[in-house]
Amino acid sequence: IIDQAFSADASLLASIHSEGSAYSIAVHSFERGKTLAAHFDSPDVPFRIWISEGIWFEVAPLDDKPRYVRQISLPAEADFTSSTSTWTPSVLTELPSGPENDETAFLRVGRIVPPFAVTSTQDLDVKRWNLQTAEVTASARLSQLPGMGQLTPDGRYFAWRDGESSALHRLDFETGEDQVVAPLDGTYIPFLLISKDGDVIISVQSGMRPVIDAWIVETGEHISLGEYRFCNRQPDVVRINRAGTTLVIGCDTGLDVWRIVPVS
Repeated sequence: IIDQAFSADASLLASIHSEGSAYSIAVHSFERGKTLAAHFDSPDVPFRIWISEGIWFEVAPLDDKPRYVRQISLPAEADFTSSTSTWTPSVLTELPSGPENDETAFLRVGRIVPPFAVTSTQDLDVKRWNLQTAEVTASARLSQLPGMGQLTPDGRYFAWRDGESSALHRLDFETGEDQVVAPLDGTYIPFLLISKDGDVIISVQSGMRPVIDAWIVETGEHISLGEYRFCNRQPDVVRINRAGTTLVIGCDTGLDVWRIVPVS
């Protein structure tokens, strides 16, 4: 499995499966308890997938052609009730990947949830992209090069740290204002998350320790939330759900599920 994603209502799970000189897109219906697969006889490598009025995936061609984004149709309801486990999707959209074909982009920030993407130029101009249209939807100027970060579900707020881990920031793409939330003093953070309203920033494995920390954006207050389950290596995946109510950490020893509840 290269990548996977849930639909907005969590009724479907789409995933990319590598087959060497080919690949497959699988769709599992939780209601029907059935998985369908579409086979693509192509050496190109899809590396990111999401569901939004069809199945979208970003692809790196094996040759020197530009990277592209493709949208295919979802299986029909009847496909999940038939005896066959395959379906033949139609290609709805295919266009060059905006961030991957921007000649001014110096880096692309990792782990940004599609359909968004974030890039930065060497002059510290940061751009927010819509992968489904290959368009820049917002831009701002930063004081340092972003080392990593994450967007709120609506794409307005961008929590980020610089490559030297000198400080934690929150950029408001609507106003262009970048706020220093707290100093980091070189503490490395591999996983950074932000609440859906952009008012809390969460880190996992800060300083390479199995801990979860949070910062209140308005005040910069730091809250230590404790340790997660023991892992023999760095977590494989850290995600917060769209509703902002659940944080999941996955590693070689299993899953940790943290519930986020309002404090009265």
